[in-house]
Amino acid sequence: MKDGFIKVSASSPAVRVADCAYNRDQILQTMEKALALGVKLLVLLLGGAAVTSPGAAHDAMDYYWLSRIIHAESGGEVLEGQIAVGNVVLNRVASGDFPDSVPEVIFDDEHGVQFEPVANGTVRSEPTELSREAARRALSGENTAGDALYFFAPALSQGSWIDSSRTYRQTIGCHRFYL
Repeated sequence: MKDGFIKVSASSPAVRVADCAYNRDQILQTMEKALALGVKLLVLLLGGAAVTSPGAAHDAMDYYWLSRIIHAESGGEVLEGQIAVGNVVLNRVASGDFPDSVPEVIFDDEHGVQFEPVANGTVRSEPTELSREAARRALSGENTAGDALYFFAPALSQGSWIDSSRTYRQTIGCHRFYL
């Protein structure tokens, strides 16, 4: 950090952001820039407190982004459907076919934008308490989507490629889930 700017470079596998006298948008932009550069670890010190507990299976960044993508993709759904959206993200993290962290999966654009809220910016919206609960439950191992790696809402998207190339698993609320 220098002269009021947060420095992120590709030369280091980790970036430490201290003295967070920055607004939420500046921090989000820094996180996105770090992910785009391939940074694997971004540590935020907020008021001197650690953001992630040592030894946790998932870190605060996983929870932060998972709750936001759940809200943006399925905020109007019942809890079961919101957990299922979180399960798809976590299933992708566990799969060798996708990036290996929650933020990297959400912002993955290798084959085009994977989640519409990334493209339209709604992934940055503050999640509801229900979406936060869905993220907590998904991160704790609750699974309502099985091994699904894909989903779409037929009312919002045609999903023709997914119907022809993926195996249908189930429908929860307004979303169809696929293996």
